[in-house]
Amino acid sequence: MNDTVYILILIVMGLGLAYTTSRSSNKREKIHGGAVSQVTNYLASGLLAMLAPTVLCNLFFIHPDFLGTVAPFGWNITPFAHAIVIALTMVATALLLLIPFAITEKPFLDRLANQEDKGWTKEDAETSGL
Repeated sequence: MNDTVYILILIVMGLGLAYTTSRSSNKREKIHGGAVSQVTNYLASGLLAMLAPTVLCNLFFIHPDFLGTVAPFGWNITPFAHAIVIALTMVATALLLLIPFAITEKPFLDRLANQEDKGWTKEDAETSGL
């Protein structure tokens, strides 16, 4: 098969895994930041969920060569060097996507925290049983 077919398969799998992962994350903790938060959460979820399949596919099927040959001490570690670079790039991209997520989500979380924290009232003291 052609490398393009493998890449398209990975993209389709990534979109599906991103949907299920972000939906699961949203069930556990609601996203309040709007569309920007939802999109960045979706993309970061997809990147992190597809990390292992992408690295394995690059090791076994695609064999990229953007670094050239990496052979220190006579050992050919080219496939592993490429896999490490791809994995680090995916993680770094996911972390960069989570920055706008955090920026848009923080004001809503602060507002929710202020609503929930009312302090200790007289009624709380009377009903606490202490």
